[in-house]
Amino acid sequence: MTAPLREVHDEHCTGTLVGPDLFLTAGHCLSAASREPGDTCRGHFVHFPSTAENEAEQAECERVVDIALSRGDSVLGPDYALIRLDSELTRQPARVHPQWPDEGHEVRVWGVRQTAEYSFSIRSQACRVIGPNRAAQVLGAEAEEAGWLERCTVFPGHSGAPVLDRSGALRALVHAGSDPFFALGVMSRLPRITP
Repeated sequence: MTAPLREVHDEHCTGTLVGPDLFLTAGHCLSAASREPGDTCRGHFVHFPSTAENEAEQAECERVVDIALSRGDSVLGPDYALIRLDSELTRQPARVHPQWPDEGHEVRVWGVRQTAEYSFSIRSQACRVIGPNRAAQVLGAEAEEAGWLERCTVFPGHSGAPVLDRSGALRALVHAGSDPFFALGVMSRLPRITP
């Protein structure tokens, strides 16, 4: 369900399969030429490692279905990309729950880290939700579009990481983070996903 999105230039992000050929990640993970709905996104690849249930799979990004990017240098706006892959994958897509995770609840974030050249590990951590209402009280009205995660260390490559509730449903995605010392993650709401 969670896999790296890798560009031909060797940059990578995390993302989630949300339909047989639909993949959700952070919008800033796509190259500048692929940042409008309908744009082609060739050159970006999704890699799923082998598991006990599935063989390894790979697909190339075909086109951008929906995208949102934060404005300027701000990380407080939505930042997501829903992309159509060039083939359907056999593994089970994530269950999507479109409502924002509840304030104060614990969620799990699954991020992909590069461990060696062309080698990745998928790690999970428990994080606590700070919703957009509280974020707006602290950071101003612009933060109404973002939620925060406490006790959540976000490393390079975690952009697009899924935020899963206790039932395993996808509720949001991570698109930015603080210095690891502060262990804060920034979340985006999910776009409308229709396979």
